[in-house]
Amino acid sequence: MRLLTLRDKPLHRACNSLLRRKGGGDDLLAYKVGRQWVDVRAEHLNEQFDDATRGTVERAVVRLLGGG
Repeated sequence: MRLLTLRDKPLHRACNSLLRRKGGGDDLLAYKVGRQWVDVRAEHLNEQFDDATRGTVERAVVRLLGGG
């Protein structure tokens, strides 16, 4: 488990709202398939990123620009 301090109030409210959902475990991001909650994994985000950019932008470049 990772502990973060959010100083941005709107972001703090949004994250708290996501964490208060019924079900979905402790992860911040999850989606529902039928009645089952599925954690959003890095692989899911990478696939969506590749689809959205049609592979024209490297994820490593985005991580570098985003500071992550």
